[in-house]
Amino acid sequence: MLLLRRGQVASILTMTGVVYATGLVFPISTQKAVDAIVAGRADWALAGLALTAIAAVGLEASIASWRQKLVIRLVVFIDRRVSRKVFAHLMRARIDGADFAPATCSIIFSRRRRSAISSFINCRTSSSMPAAPSSRWA
Repeated sequence: MLLLRRGQVASILTMTGVVYATGLVFPISTQKAVDAIVAGRADWALAGLALTAIAAVGLEASIASWRQKLVIRLVVFIDRRVSRKVFAHLMRARIDGADFAPATCSIIFSRRRRSAISSFINCRTSSSMPAAPSSRWA
């Protein structure tokens, strides 16, 4: 399903990397500013670091918001596609059989799975167990 939206997935992954990279700018700028202040070199370069840090925070917020919108669009696409496939699968289920009763449409598949498992177990156990004498219990 994600192969249908390769470009969108690639842009989400790219944006995630950019958000992480811009998230590193603020702590690095802060560390550089602290180092410059401790070393006694507090000059106009600190103003540039401050502007860089503020711009990085704004850029990170805007890209994260854009990425969130893309993720929401991708999730809606996947949700609709899965819902459509499940609905089509349920519509192909036979409802005219003897094992169908009202309000069982949602559990018809689990019931079939259980009956298949129980018939498999009954087949295996009945062939390996001796027959019980019926005359004693009659």
